[in-house]
Amino acid sequence: QNFPLLRRVKTIMLSNNLIFRIGEDLKDALPALHTLMLANNSILNLRDLNPLVHLPALERLVLTDNNVTKQPNYRLYVINLLPKLMVLDFQRVKPKEREEAAKLFADGANGEMAVEQPAKPSQEQITAIKAAIQNAQTLEEVSKLEAKLKTGGVVEGAGDSEMAEA
Repeated sequence: QNFPLLRRVKTIMLSNNLIFRIGEDLKDALPALHTLMLANNSILNLRDLNPLVHLPALERLVLTDNNVTKQPNYRLYVINLLPKLMVLDFQRVKPKEREEAAKLFADGANGEMAVEQPAKPSQEQITAIKAAIQNAQTLEEVSKLEAKLKTGGVVEGAGDSEMAEA
């Protein structure tokens, strides 16, 4: 993020920089980017890699020593996301991997993995949430309810301010 327009830059080495996100505007600043090395950073989730899909010349990508590499189907996800990718984490992308990735992510949109959306609460759960908030006696209880809702919790009982994992 915040790169100036660098039309001739083809390789960027940004290893060991605590990078946790790839900016959506990277494609505008580095249109000819061919090789991107982001080893040993803080990229966590597969969806954090989605902005790379807009780099048309990207053929080599290194993400070793990022937590994202430990995600299930990481390699196949990246191969499917970036169809022109030739080398991922210093290993050549094989045709068999491309086929496997295409099969695995066939229902994804625009070559991206369909990200599983959290289930929406039912009408009963919404009523229970409202009741729990109304019955909360302190600001601390309301804060706890809010925190648990953000992490995907649901209310067990309408009069109970305790939450259970979804």
